[in-house]
Amino acid sequence: MMIIPQIFIRGKKAVALEWTVSPVFDEDPFAMASRVKEAGGNTVYIVDLNIPHLGTSENAPVIQKIRDDLALSVFIGGAFRSVRSIESYMALDVRMAVLETVAYQQPAFAKEACERFPDGIAVNINVRGGRVMIPGWTVAANKTSLDYADQFGEVGVKTFFYSDVGNDGFMGADNFSNLLTFCKRVRKSVICASEIRGSADIERLVTLGAPGLDGLVLARSLYEGRVDLKAAIDFVTDLSMAKSNEPTLTEM
Repeated sequence: MMIIPQIFIRGKKAVALEWTVSPVFDEDPFAMASRVKEAGGNTVYIVDLNIPHLGTSENAPVIQKIRDDLALSVFIGGAFRSVRSIESYMALDVRMAVLETVAYQQPAFAKEACERFPDGIAVNINVRGGRVMIPGWTVAANKTSLDYADQFGEVGVKTFFYSDVGNDGFMGADNFSNLLTFCKRVRKSVICASEIRGSADIERLVTLGAPGLDGLVLARSLYEGRVDLKAAIDFVTDLSMAKSNEPTLTEM
């Protein structure tokens, strides 16, 4: 399972998460990505806050440098509004574009993006208090996470960034159970984007036995110092190597 630190970039600079005082934050996104590399990581999730409707983002040189100089695999997220805007990132050899609101508002957009980049499109599904929350919408959606997974799967989405938290914003027992059910039902690659409390939650995720659970995004837990990046990467690597009985998609 990959440990995937999240980095927000605006105007070629990293942006700190709201209400956090971070011991690991650096305004230089390359410096932050370098720390991921030094900790033994191989993947980052970059949210570009300056995605243009057309053309290339002003943050493209920064992302290119992270990709090329550090040889890190890059997931890219943000407010995509056209397939052409995705193309500019694919030219940087990013691993995957993660769609959010646009995939819900314009199903045809997700379909076109998947046709253009068959293995390069993921969709974010966020659940809070048992209800799907779509960024920018003031009310919860009526469909369930599995309804949306089926909908997006039909148009070619093969990877989901899935967040399931309680009303307090963190994973609890029910959320771990929901994640396991989601992974078993969708039979796709799943990246857990839920907010965790600390290292104990990482251990629980690795030993959950969820087929297709390929990664965990670290955001606030990392920025607030509740998780040590190197320790997390080492722990997951060691535990994953020790486990030999985890179900796979083909075994389910």
